[in-house]
Amino acid sequence: MESNRALLFVLILIGTIAGANLIMYVLVRSATKSSGKKFLESMGDWIATSTRQKDNPTDELRRRMEELQKDRKDHAGDSE
Repeated sequence: MESNRALLFVLILIGTIAGANLIMYVLVRSATKSSGKKFLESMGDWIATSTRQKDNPTDELRRRMEELQKDRKDHAGDSE
């Protein structure tokens, strides 16, 4: 009974590892096959786009607040 459970566990583990490897192979293959570039160029481009800093919405909000404060100071100086 115990040997059957151990065998089943090992088979499930092997299947999981093989499935994960297959999924990773398909992802890499599809990412590099889409263009005529070589493998390393495609992977470098893919890595560069994933590590590129995304636009931060708080930066946009901060710039807008600075513009509004600057406009407020300009209008306060005009009324004096």
